[in-house]
Amino acid sequence: MTRDILQAALSRSLRQFTRYPRLRKELQDREAKAPLHILAIGKAAWQMASVALTALAPDMIESCIVLTKYGFYPGGNWAPPHVESNRRSQKKQVNPSLMQTRRLIHPTKMLRISARTPAILAGDLCNPKCQILEASHPIPDQNSIRHTTAILTHLHGIPEDHELIILLSGGTSALFELPAPGCTLEDIIGLNRLLLGSGLDIRQMNQRRSEISQV
Repeated sequence: MTRDILQAALSRSLRQFTRYPRLRKELQDREAKAPLHILAIGKAAWQMASVALTALAPDMIESCIVLTKYGFYPGGNWAPPHVESNRRSQKKQVNPSLMQTRRLIHPTKMLRISARTPAILAGDLCNPKCQILEASHPIPDQNSIRHTTAILTHLHGIPEDHELIILLSGGTSALFELPAPGCTLEDIIGLNRLLLGSGLDIRQMNQRRSEISQV
């Protein structure tokens, strides 16, 4: 009985933690200005973005970009409350080519075909304003470069009177990457492989990474 009680308490705690209560409260309490843009990067990018999409008024949000690790996006299985009622009608309007793209980007195959995938993989089926991007972690790949370039272009295009919320989690340093002038993706990959086996902590690793990175 004691074991069951402890397991139930642990399960409740984990469920509450994964809902990001502090992030939700901060977003709900702040005076967000419309129009609003969201950028979420990291292994927990989609979870953070989903909290933001529900905590903020949907009519305020102009765009939402999510950059996460291959296979870490749930693929449209989650929907914010304000779009849940439209899920069925939206699924009927899905472009067949979009579904074909999703089948092609299975995580086990992505490294092999990453050079052929587009910068913006697909929009979220439940929220047309949300763009989903995936790249390799912990070693960056070609999609890391493509997505970072696309994100930087997007950020430069946001008007000065708009507001931007950036949400970062673990994995950002590998997913969001652009080689410094004179360096290549191969240089970054080689350094990352060396650092991963060096025994350095993440702060020390990121310090070394920054020497050959623009971002």
